[in-house]
Amino acid sequence: MDERTHPGLGQQSERILQVLREEITSGRYNAGDKLPKELSLCERFRVSRPTVRRAVARLVDEGLVKVRRRTGMVVCESPLMMARNRTIAVMGFFNEAQFLDLQRAAIEQGVLLNVFLQSSHGWDPVAERRFLEQLRGHRFRALIAFCSPLEPRNDDALRKLAADGMRVIHVGYFREEFPEQEWLLPDYVAAGYQAAVELLLARYERFAFLAMSTDGPYVGLMRRGFRQALATHGRSDAFASFDFPAFERDRDAAERVRAFLKGVGRSAGLFCRSVRFAEHLRPLLREAGLRVPEEIGLCGVDIEPPGSPAVPVDQFQFDLHGICRRALDEAIRSRQGNLRELVAPRLVKHGTVRHGEKEER
Repeated sequence: MDERTHPGLGQQSERILQVLREEITSGRYNAGDKLPKELSLCERFRVSRPTVRRAVARLVDEGLVKVRRRTGMVVCESPLMMARNRTIAVMGFFNEAQFLDLQRAAIEQGVLLNVFLQSSHGWDPVAERRFLEQLRGHRFRALIAFCSPLEPRNDDALRKLAADGMRVIHVGYFREEFPEQEWLLPDYVAAGYQAAVELLLARYERFAFLAMSTDGPYVGLMRRGFRQALATHGRSDAFASFDFPAFERDRDAAERVRAFLKGVGRSAGLFCRSVRFAEHLRPLLREAGLRVPEEIGLCGVDIEPPGSPAVPVDQFQFDLHGICRRALDEAIRSRQGNLRELVAPRLVKHGTVRHGEKEER
């Protein structure tokens, strides 16, 4: 609360001034909002009208309020309020190029960014919570959130921000249920579904979904789409799902994959949770004498950030940075909205799945 005092104002008027100033500068009232009528303020603070009028006169002197005939007391847009209305908080993983691009796009539209970057070494939900709690006192225009999938969850902090009037738009999510607030998210179910269709069109006889045991629920969404496509085309009996340890953390991962490949046989379509996973498979497939794409179809989902080295595997790409840019534009356009949209992946072929049309002919 502002500690300024005004000699001669009187203790009761000073108290009213401090409370109303705090409510205005904290964002409870936006520019153009009307304060409660004089009589309502008298009842709230249990004081007389002259006492309220002295406090309001000080608010007028400070440029926080205008008094208009027939309209009442209207909140002005102070420099602090203007800054908050033109600031958007962004939270997630960004490399330097992505951050600079978002910053440039914001500046071009007269907006400032308040950014929290997750560590490249892993998620930190505790630091994330500190950032979210700091935002509560500011009531910025919006928050674009790519939240940590780890415990402790910060749903309550996001819920409080939304209740305070901040627009919250999720651009990344690791659960099978949708966020409570607005969202613009990759359609992982569609990625799995489309991958299965590509492998079906290529006329492989068996189909496997390959993931890592450390993967989050978003991989479950891909697996769901993959199974749905096979079921729709009457091939549920040809489906298998395997979870492997992370290649980078488990020396036995390659051996487990080799054992899996021995049982795969020829004419199998493999869908990997990421193109990096598929890249690890390529030398092991060659070692097993399985030819790609003639005998083994191989595809994955590209969830790597822009600028990462290209992986020559058929892939379903999500432009995560493009999603963030769209969310930023939405937040700049309006303080309120009802954004609920899934973004479909784009198929980029590198010749690791047989050409379906040739097989059909």
